[in-house]
Amino acid sequence: MLPLVPSYVTFITGMGLDDVSRAKRAALVHALLFVLGFTFIFVALGAGASAFGQLLRQYREWIARIGGVMMVLMGLWMLDVIKIGALQQERRMHLSD
Repeated sequence: MLPLVPSYVTFITGMGLDDVSRAKRAALVHALLFVLGFTFIFVALGAGASAFGQLLRQYREWIARIGGVMMVLMGLWMLDVIKIGALQQERRMHLSD
């Protein structure tokens, strides 16, 4: 990870390595804002996923039952005991060069 730090710093600040050494304060501010932005996004995503999980918590038993039925059906489909038309199709997109 350490060898990547110079390229990250130059990417974050938009300056070359020579410019960064002269403007250390600006490089530090840009790097901190970059880290804070990533931190905010991942904390927000984690909080959103937790809230969604709490919302679904009351339906946990039904979700487990439906998931179990789907696993049995997929197992039977894989064993070729039942045929599911939507899963038997193949679609391809042919693009010209």
